[in-house]
Amino acid sequence: GCSSLCSASHHRYWDREVLRAKKAAREPSLTKAIVKCYWKFYFSLGLLTFLEEGTKVVLPIFLGKIISYVENYDPANSAALHEAYGYAAGLSACVLVWAVLHHVYFYHIQRVGMRLRVAVCHMIYRKVSVMRYHGVYLP
Repeated sequence: GCSSLCSASHHRYWDREVLRAKKAAREPSLTKAIVKCYWKFYFSLGLLTFLEEGTKVVLPIFLGKIISYVENYDPANSAALHEAYGYAAGLSACVLVWAVLHHVYFYHIQRVGMRLRVAVCHMIYRKVSVMRYHGVYLP
């Protein structure tokens, strides 16, 4: 797998893509190599994003229930007050969960983006070095 997300593992996927491309008589695709290397990590980040967006959907529902309580305020109805406290607790919990998920997602997506950039730049440097060694220069 590609659990370490380092450029060496990315090179393995690129080398496999080059072999597959030679067998199929086509140009190797860097996009296919990147997808095969990083799909599991991006899938897990997608699940985090799904949970984050789910909390953003629930937030207005809780807020609407609290507004409804304030609009229909009855000082004698203690059950409605306890229900409003529950909605306020739910609203607070959703905001906290959203904040944590958002920052965890953002941190990891930035991290993998930087590693991906380093891996691709290293592959470009390696390709240019090989071309220079063989005396092939790009126009």
